[in-house]
Amino acid sequence: MDIEMANHTVFNMDNDEHIIEDINGFWEANSESESESSLDDFEHKWSQKKNETSNTKLSFRKLKRKVQKQYDMNIVHKYSTALDVFVRYIQCYHILYSEASYHCNYKLNLFMLPCMFLSTSCSVMTSFKFKGFRETLMLSALNGVITFLLAIINYLKLDANAEAHKISAYQYSKLKAHIEFSSGEVLLHDNDPFLGNNYYISEQIKQWEKHNQTFFDTKEDFEKERSRKYDELVSLKSQKEKLFIEKVEKIMVGIKESLKNIEDNNHFALPQHIIDKYSTIYNMNIFLYIKSIDTYKNVLLNELRNVKNEIRFYTKSYKQNNECEMEQSTKKKFQDLYAQKNHLLRDFFELNKGYTLIDSMLQQEIENIELYKRFWYLFYIQNIIYFCHACCGCFHSFHILPAGYKPSTHIGHKDENNVYLLDKVLDH
Repeated sequence: MDIEMANHTVFNMDNDEHIIEDINGFWEANSESESESSLDDFEHKWSQKKNETSNTKLSFRKLKRKVQKQYDMNIVHKYSTALDVFVRYIQCYHILYSEASYHCNYKLNLFMLPCMFLSTSCSVMTSFKFKGFRETLMLSALNGVITFLLAIINYLKLDANAEAHKISAYQYSKLKAHIEFSSGEVLLHDNDPFLGNNYYISEQIKQWEKHNQTFFDTKEDFEKERSRKYDELVSLKSQKEKLFIEKVEKIMVGIKESLKNIEDNNHFALPQHIIDKYSTIYNMNIFLYIKSIDTYKNVLLNELRNVKNEIRFYTKSYKQNNECEMEQSTKKKFQDLYAQKNHLLRDFFELNKGYTLIDSMLQQEIENIELYKRFWYLFYIQNIIYFCHACCGCFHSFHILPAGYKPSTHIGHKDENNVYLLDKVLDH
């Protein structure tokens, strides 16, 4: 057992059991070797090189490759989850246009209902024969009001606005259902072992070695045939992945065309107060969020590499000095390094579910919108409380917002400073 794993057992650093299991299962067991045990680098070669590379510094490239091999989702789940994020994103726009349609209909009704009432009244009043000037003037004024209200409706194009936004909301709803079905269709490819199992080729190679090792006279023939078998499996996997990606690309092209048609068929802008009310959704660039998560994952990997190299440095020094008992300062340094390492791993494992985090953020934003509709008065009172706090420092921790409401970026776990992971990603 290498010295890092032994020290980890002695110190018993982190109480987070699932993180410890991940570390013990992979990180610590292989922390002193940089051989990748990858598909092109088989187990027997890895075992031979293990001792030779035990004291080398860990590079970012090797660490990233090791992490991707061990913890990345397979290609099926990755693309299916990406489509699920699009479903939530389209749902947000469905809400936007539904709200816009409701707003335009509301304004239309404010003008049309009085018009209908006054028009009916005028129709009834014309059956009477008015001889006085006042009655005739009143009837003319009512007709003038009706004409004026109808002119306002025509000028503001309230009827066309409401209908266009209603059609857009309906088309977004249809597109959402289509993407949900496509996501399920993509997920069916998980039954293909080449696409659903990242370790399928290595497992097949091991099975081939087990059943064919005795059939070859020389080691060179065995190695040559194994390489041929490996190339054959890799080629087959590449073909399947290419067909799968082409299918996903067709789905994305269909989504793109649908979105273009929705925009082309609706020439009316969303009302400004709808944009202000749902500014988070309207201004959201979902691809920027995805890139931000990937960038922050690289930052975490770089910090993790530095921590692991520092652990190796102290481990090597401890072994070279042949100390019987570790000094308290060195032990404390190991404890701090392992604690830092566990925090980095926890953040990385959380960010590895990047699409799920974005989906949760969009879902929380939708929930916040629904809560605002139902409890709008509480939000006004809370704003008054915030204003009083800004003026005199009172009501510091007094909150009356409904349960379930929180900023949409408060997703993931919090660090020791109560900062949410997604906030750290977006602020980086």
